[in-house]
Amino acid sequence: MGKDFREERMDSAEGLGKALRVWTGWSESVGLERPAAWDRAFARVGEKHLMEMYGFWLAWQLFGGFEGMRRAGWSRATIYRHLKRFRTQLKSHPDEFRLAGVEIQHAAFWEKHLLPELEDEG
Repeated sequence: MGKDFREERMDSAEGLGKALRVWTGWSESVGLERPAAWDRAFARVGEKHLMEMYGFWLAWQLFGGFEGMRRAGWSRATIYRHLKRFRTQLKSHPDEFRLAGVEIQHAAFWEKHLLPELEDEG
C-alpha cells in the first residue's frame, strides 16, 4: 500500500495556494471579477474527459508518440481508443495539437525521469 498522506496535511485544500495566487493575480490584473459565467466556463474546460485528453496528449509527447506509449505499457487498443476520442473532441492529432500556455520541456523531463531509471539498471 502506498504512503498515507493524511498524516501530512496541508493547511488547506489549496495546498500552499500557489495556483490560486497565480489565478487571482492574473484575473485581478485584467480586471476580471468572478461572475457565474466564469464558473460555467471553468466547468466546461475542466470536464473530466477533457482533462483526460490533456493527460493523454502530455503522455503522447513525453513518451514519444504511439511506439513510445507501447513501450511504456499502453495497449494498442487503449492508444487507438484515446486517439479517436482526442481527435473527436479536440479536432487535432496529439502530434499537431498545442495547448496554449503550456510548453513541454521534453529533455528536462527525460533527464529527470528517464536517465535515473537507466542508471538504476546499470
